[in-house]
Amino acid sequence: MNHTPSKDVLGVLESQLLKLGRSMKAQEISNILWAYGTLGIHQSDEYLNFFEQQICLKIKQFKSQEVAISLWAFAKMNHTPPKDVLGVLESQLFKLGRSMKAQDISNILWAHGTLGIRPSDEYLNLLVTRAYSLADEMDAKDKALLIISISKLESFMIEKP
Repeated sequence: MNHTPSKDVLGVLESQLLKLGRSMKAQEISNILWAYGTLGIHQSDEYLNFFEQQICLKIKQFKSQEVAISLWAFAKMNHTPPKDVLGVLESQLFKLGRSMKAQDISNILWAHGTLGIRPSDEYLNLLVTRAYSLADEMDAKDKALLIISISKLESFMIEKP
């Protein structure tokens, strides 16, 4: 059962989070974004810009799951990060390619499809190649999520006659 906190409570939480600023770790950043995305809370541009800046500052700390969760959360909030932020996230995934799990790949593809962001061929190849290498390890749920994510992405990438 999701209960959205009141605007007063959110205001207090947001001001506290802004005070934490640079002391937040990558996992904390992605967890906060995940919470907002899960609750369907759409943040102000100023607040989202703050998190985008934190991502850029701490990108070397981000694991593939944290990159995937951050992208998923942005998509759930219907917020397309600027190209420089997307580029930083993408670059980190290239460094972490072999550590990506099936759910990470599904979240990343779903986020791109939801936001209508066409991944570069090289980036898409990285994701698909990693998914293929994990195919034997995936359970039915992983495969179903991957199919849904790919179809979401393909819905705007394939030219319609």
